Amino acid sequence: MRTPVFVALVALSALTGCASSPIPRTPTPAAVTADRIERVTTGVPFPRGVVVRGDELFVLSRGRVRDAGGTDVAIDDLAGTIWKLPLNARDAAPVAIATPASPPLRLLDRLLPTALDDHHTDRPYCILRLDPATQSLYFCAFSGIDKPLGQPGGYFRKNRSDAVFRFDLRTGEYHLVARGGLLDGPTNCHVVGKWLYVSNKEASTLLRYDLSALAASPGGVVPPPELIAGKTFLVGGKPVEFLGHSALAARDDGYLYLGFRTSSTVVRIATRDLRPRSEGSPVPAQLLAQFEPYDPVRQRQSDLTDMAFGPDGDLYVIGAKPARIWRLTPNPRLPLIATFGSPGEPAWAELHALTQNPKMKIEALTVDPRGNVYVTSADKQPDHAISGLAGTVYRITNDASR
Repeated sequence: MRTPVFVALVALSALTGCASSPIPRTPTPAAVTADRIERVTTGVPFPRGVVVRGDELFVLSRGRVRDAGGTDVAIDDLAGTIWKLPLNARDAAPVAIATPASPPLRLLDRLLPTALDDHHTDRPYCILRLDPATQSLYFCAFSGIDKPLGQPGGYFRKNRSDAVFRFDLRTGEYHLVARGGLLDGPTNCHVVGKWLYVSNKEASTLLRYDLSALAASPGGVVPPPELIAGKTFLVGGKPVEFLGHSALAARDDGYLYLGFRTSSTVVRIATRDLRPRSEGSPVPAQLLAQFEPYDPVRQRQSDLTDMAFGPDGDLYVIGAKPARIWRLTPNPRLPLIATFGSPGEPAWAELHALTQNPKMKIEALTVDPRGNVYVTSADKQPDHAISGLAGTVYRITNDASR
């Protein structure tokens, strides 16, 4: 007989105790005020990834958003370009350090025929990550195309050319790490030791790639991926399904942190349990935080797209829209179970309100060694009126670093 699987967010109350039991929480940190928000640059078109290296900031251009309705041939969206700025930049012009001569990415127009070129990927959907061992910047590409207007069944059609790319800082060249296969909706990646972990939002799976060969040589070959997790996790000894694997983070505490965009939940997995397994095999995990729950009636979810640790050990978690950031402090010995968002703990930064932009959407963040938080947004500014582009990188200053 098959073991019953609890649906995430329906069974969480049973895992965390009865509804009347108090939920342990960390004290709510001081909320961010508007005077701590600085504009780093408006010169990166449609930014979607951001990385700190020393006193430099790298930002990835993802290409035009789906709402743009396809490529406007009069506008070069510079998809796949990686930009560099000084870490302390303010309203600065970025420098392009990696512009594909033969772009691995392009936005596919909604008017293209059904038969698509599976050797191209339409947008670098995710997050930029730096791996010092291979001296490379990694990002995922979630492939699809806008459907013709008026076509039933939504406005986005999945393509088959999902991929993981890297830009090698040693050679100044782009390389394909992987395409297709187990990749199905890759939206985030993170390097831990020799492993590149990739989260698949569509398939709700977690993969990993062995980067050992790339550390030895820029021309090294990456072996096929290993499946590390599917939808089912063991939380409190009970099987629970989580959907929409997305945000990833790690620090030196023996865990990999995984956020679920659909289930609006963050868990952590002990590194000793990160090993190949079949898709239906449950993975032991600890529930870390629950955010505004997914509601199939209102189609509401917290939209967890990225998270990162700060130097003080706090975990910063993005809710893409409305644009907000939560901050929590994991305990390395005991799981922290907390509820964030109404009616739970408030957000640390309500950026949509602080920037007076109720439609603001944020998708990636990183934290520098001083505790300053950098966030990418597709926000339009007055200086975008002529170019037709959009995009802003913000910095939330740490009180102690001001």
